[in-house]
Amino acid sequence: MENRLLVIKQKGKFGYINEEGTVVIEPEFSEAEDFVNGLAVVAVEGKFGIIDENKNFVIEPKYHYIGEEVEGFRIFREDGKKGFLDNEGKVLVQAKYRDVKDFSEDLALVQLNYNWGYIDKSGNEVIEPVYLDAYDFSEGKALVQIGGKLGYINKSGEVVIEPILDYAYSFSEGYAAAAFGNKYGYIDENGQFLIKPKFSVAKDFTEGLAAVEARGKAGYIDKNCDMVIEPQFTSCDPFYNGYAVIEEDEKYGYIDKTGKVIIEPKYEDVDIISEGMLAVCLEDQWGYIDLEGNMVIAPQFDEAYDFVNGIAKVQRGTKIGYIKKDGSFLWELRK
Repeated sequence: MENRLLVIKQKGKFGYINEEGTVVIEPEFSEAEDFVNGLAVVAVEGKFGIIDENKNFVIEPKYHYIGEEVEGFRIFREDGKKGFLDNEGKVLVQAKYRDVKDFSEDLALVQLNYNWGYIDKSGNEVIEPVYLDAYDFSEGKALVQIGGKLGYINKSGEVVIEPILDYAYSFSEGYAAAAFGNKYGYIDENGQFLIKPKFSVAKDFTEGLAAVEARGKAGYIDKNCDMVIEPQFTSCDPFYNGYAVIEEDEKYGYIDKTGKVIIEPKYEDVDIISEGMLAVCLEDQWGYIDLEGNMVIAPQFDEAYDFVNGIAKVQRGTKIGYIKKDGSFLWELRK
């Protein structure tokens, strides 16, 4: 099991501990992010760089911003413009864009003079920035706005689904939620409505099911448009690892894929289920329950995150700490 390094805060500076609670990098940074694949973004006097787990700078702190690695590329900002660099600090795409998004399916959105286009990993503008709005590629297609309507292009920039839609989402599991007027259905890769527009809300297909809303209640359909979980909720979210968040009267809980309520919707907010634990919010404070609904760690934090290797990050005000599943502190809350 990987022994992660965890961000800590002490006297306004950030450093790192290991999963035994031992300080391995003294708090000396003005900002610090989690380690991912042995590297972490840190800031020194407002300038960002990247360190390894031995605190060696692999990228000196000289940029105004460095993002997380996606497909081998990191967004960076310099002099108000954005580009991409690699984990060694080599600039792969010069910082010349007003805005950029992370790479998705080998192409990245870039904004030049308020219009969006796409570049490849060599920095070539393979799809010219001509779109007022555009989204990441998903399943080989990207949603773009053309003349006030929405359609889809392929990676050559060719329109493959004509811009005739009023609302639409990216493709997921071969389907995309799309609407004429205010009614949503689902189209296939050819733009044909396989599920006719009749829903007031339609979300992505995940794990074979999609959350939809009709006549003021939300439930789930399968790809045959069979209502497999009857509309009964105020709202509901896509499934993730077999579970989905549901809302009833501004309270949140969880169901499984049979529609069985496993966590009653009685919380102001809920996080993702992790290692048999779930962060929940009551009276603006976060704590943890188990999957039987038992309160294991009483609500007492302003923020509470998911458990990884039996450890969860928690915050109270500007203080950061780490707790174990029994509620004891691996690292006391400090600022």
